[in-house]
Amino acid sequence: MRGGSLRSRILKIAGGGLVLIILVVVISRFAFGSSANNGVLLTALVAQQQEVVRIATLGVADAKDPVVINFAQTTKTVVSSQESELLSYLKSKNVKYTTAQLSAEKNTETDKILAQAVASNQYDSVFTETLKASLLTYTKDIKKNHDSASNAKSKTILADSYNSVATLLK
Repeated sequence: MRGGSLRSRILKIAGGGLVLIILVVVISRFAFGSSANNGVLLTALVAQQQEVVRIATLGVADAKDPVVINFAQTTKTVVSSQESELLSYLKSKNVKYTTAQLSAEKNTETDKILAQAVASNQYDSVFTETLKASLLTYTKDIKKNHDSASNAKSKTILADSYNSVATLLK
C-alpha cells in the first residue's frame, strides 16, 4: 500500500507542476502578448508606414498647391514619427526583420498613377486621393493590430497612431 501512496504523491506533484507551468505560460501570454505573431503583424505595419511616407514624399516634391504640399509634409512627419516609435518598440522586443519585409508594401502602381496624373495635369487631386486612400487602409490595419494586441505598450502606440492619422484625414 505504501508503493501506491508514493506513486500517488509523485503523480500529484508532477500534475501540480504541469498545472503551474501552464499557468505561467498563459499569464505571460496575457502580460506580454504573443510576441512572435505580434512582431510579424507590427513589422507588416512598419512596411505600410514606409509606403505612406514614400507616397507623401512624392507629394512634397511634385505637388503645386500649397495646401496639398502641407498635407503631404504633415503626413510624412506624423507617419515617420510613428514608424520610428514602432521600430523602437520592435527592437525592445528583439523582433528581427529584413529590409525586404519593410519594403514589402511598396506599390509601383502608385508611381504609374501619379505619373499619368502629371501628364494629364491633375497631379494634386490624384495625389490627394491616393494618399488619403493609403491612409484609410493604414488606419484599418492599425485598428486590426490594436484589437489583436495583448501588450499594453503596443496597444498604446497603436491607439496614438490611429488617433493621429484620424486627425490627418479630417
